[in-house]
Amino acid sequence: MSLIEYPAIASNPRSRVRVQGENVTFCCEAFGNPAISYYEWMKDGALLDESKYPEGFNLTLTNVTTSDSGQYKCRANSPVGAVYSSPALLTVKANHSEFCEDAYEEKKISLPSDCVQDDGTTLYEVGGCAEKTCRGTSSENGLCGPSKTFCCLPSSQEERTVQCDDYTLQVLVTTGCSCGQCSSGDITIQGQVNGLNTGIALRIGTVYVNGSSVGRTTYTGLFSFTVPKGTRSVAITLEDTIFNTLLTTTKLITLDESTQGRLYQKIALMEAAPPITISSDVENTISMGNNSDMPAVVEVVIPPDSFIDSSGNRYTGIVKASVNLFDPRDIRSISVAPGSFEFTDEEGMVQNLQTFGVIVIDLIDESGNKLNVAGNVTIKVDAGLVETENPADVKLWGLNDVTGLWEEVGAMVMDRATRKKRELRNFIVGSVSISAFTAINIDYKFGVLRMLFCFISCR
Repeated sequence: MSLIEYPAIASNPRSRVRVQGENVTFCCEAFGNPAISYYEWMKDGALLDESKYPEGFNLTLTNVTTSDSGQYKCRANSPVGAVYSSPALLTVKANHSEFCEDAYEEKKISLPSDCVQDDGTTLYEVGGCAEKTCRGTSSENGLCGPSKTFCCLPSSQEERTVQCDDYTLQVLVTTGCSCGQCSSGDITIQGQVNGLNTGIALRIGTVYVNGSSVGRTTYTGLFSFTVPKGTRSVAITLEDTIFNTLLTTTKLITLDESTQGRLYQKIALMEAAPPITISSDVENTISMGNNSDMPAVVEVVIPPDSFIDSSGNRYTGIVKASVNLFDPRDIRSISVAPGSFEFTDEEGMVQNLQTFGVIVIDLIDESGNKLNVAGNVTIKVDAGLVETENPADVKLWGLNDVTGLWEEVGAMVMDRATRKKRELRNFIVGSVSISAFTAINIDYKFGVLRMLFCFISCR
């Protein structure tokens, strides 16, 4: 049985500018398993007639007018769900000159301290042009987006003489703006990765962007990669490939269409818990979240004889398990949890989640080789920490390291179990395969229910 992949956007439509009478095409591409069955397009939230997008993934508008200006987005639908693209803005003007006629803006620079002006300050007005996209006189190349981008740039400048105490300065002042070709649109994302508590750098770690390897960190934890201008989100996964002291984590970086140049990210990873030794031929129950005199939140039950190696062969012997919980009762822990605590609902809208904890389990054999678990494990949550009359509100979610969003992978039910000291406790129990995901999240949709302890704020 193939793994279900909920729909995800591979390529968002890009904002465009046009002069009345021209044509424009917006493009959208999504993927999933089962495959995308059909696309829909909306303008300002209203569904457009299908005749405008006979191919589905491309929307073409002909002979546009100013009334066509607005926000456009697509929705990709599959048998298991839907997803919306980011919106793209269409701006239509009557003629080319209108795009930059209001682009001029005030901008002041600081002069040397002995260049005091009439207003008693050292600030001098030099003018500038707002960062606005415009329609170039050259024809665009590329159906789904311009190969060259045009923006409002200074079209007229003049030198002015500024009097200082005993000398003069020549200052270049912008007096007008017009449309011209922008500089390169690539965005550089760079930063540093360190351990949350130890500060140790992620040394020679593997960096994945949207599921694909793009390089490694330096010995001091530095990384750098580029994405095209217009990119709306980047799922970056960081793996401690060599030293295995920091947990593999996926973080979602969100951008907007105006983002340009360089973007710096400081990322903290949780240190991996010291491994415990378990045997492959017995059932293993592992408690998590019992630090700092707090009761355990979660138990994970791994069936006997369920371990496999990287080739899928059954493994027997000693297993070393690093069992980690991003605990919502610990604000430092939950602040560096994988993903963004968001999911895409059945209608394709991104919604928020509230968590009981995120589980990451790393398994190796005695030689340090990676292991995994075939089949399902059982996850138990102490029902005493959850206020709900319906355990089905609590779900199990797997992290999609391509999108950085969570996907529902399992349901939970109420169970009753006798524990030590003859204490009778209720548990919310579910089962899930952990082999396909780097992290499992025990969560519920925002606002459905609440925990009986605070993890960020209590109301």
